[in-house]
Amino acid sequence: MKPLSWILLLFIGFGVVLFFSTLLKSSHYVHFDEARKQTTGTNKGSVYVIGTLVRDKEQQVVGIEEAPHHMAFSFLLQDKEGMTERVYYGDVMPMDFRRAEQVVVIGGYDHSDRFRAEKLLMKCPSKYVETQVAATKGR
Repeated sequence: MKPLSWILLLFIGFGVVLFFSTLLKSSHYVHFDEARKQTTGTNKGSVYVIGTLVRDKEQQVVGIEEAPHHMAFSFLLQDKEGMTERVYYGDVMPMDFRRAEQVVVIGGYDHSDRFRAEKLLMKCPSKYVETQVAATKGR
């Protein structure tokens, strides 16, 4: 084989390895039961769980517990399957956290069988919704 063929074969092999490693690291949303299966025991890593904050009849968020130093907090999150789980987050509470429509937690279960979020992503109500509704009512 010519040296050019070996180099081409090497690049193709590298591309295949890169493709499959990216595919394995790609994320998708799971519910808490699946998250427990994927992140406990010898399975370590992070998963994405999407859900809503638990609210009372007056639509106030319930279940938030801040640490005394306000540098960590926990909250109740209900996933798409209806399972509610306490999520621990080791950082300050984001400003509009209580207003979030949906929350995506990225993390996994620790040795104490608690879900620990490494990151939070929030979908907050748009500030433009009220102006859009008012504009359509005025027509």
